[in-house]
Amino acid sequence: MKKILIPIFVLTILGLASCKDKPTSSVNTQSEFQLGLTNEDSTTIVNLGDQCMNLLKEGQIEQALDMLCLYDDSLKEISPLTDDVRASYQRKFTILPVKEFEMSYFSFSEEGLNDLKYNVSFGADVVGAPRTSYMFNPVKVGGKWYLSVKTSMQDVDELMR
Repeated sequence: MKKILIPIFVLTILGLASCKDKPTSSVNTQSEFQLGLTNEDSTTIVNLGDQCMNLLKEGQIEQALDMLCLYDDSLKEISPLTDDVRASYQRKFTILPVKEFEMSYFSFSEEGLNDLKYNVSFGADVVGAPRTSYMFNPVKVGGKWYLSVKTSMQDVDELMR
C-alpha cells in the first residue's frame, strides 16, 4: 500500500507546484480591470450610449453609426464598421426606428467585453409600442472608451440578463 501512496503523493506535489507558474487567470484579469474603473468610466459609457440612442431617436442614423466601431479582442484594437456591418445596422435601425429608449443596465467584465443594454420602443404608439433591446459593447482602448457593437458570439452578463 505504501508503494502506491508514495508515487501518488509525489505526483500530487508536482502538480500543485506546476500550478504556481501558470499565467494569471481570467478571473484575476477581470478583477484587475474592474478594480481599475472609476465612476467616471461608468458616466462615460452611459453618456456615449445615450448620445448614440438620442441620434437614433432623432432619425440621424448615419451619425449614430459613425459613433460605433468593431473591436478585435485578439489585437486589442478598434476599427470602423465594415461596409457590410454598417449596412446591416442601417437596415436594423431603419426597420426598428427608436421612438423611446431607456437604459436597462450596464456591466463591466473585461477590457474588451462589457455590456450596455437599452430597451427600445419602436412603434408609433409609444405606450403600447412593440419593444426590443439594443446591446452595445463599450471597450476601453488606450485609455479611451469606444462604443463597439456587440456580436452574437460575445458573452453577455448572465446576472443582468
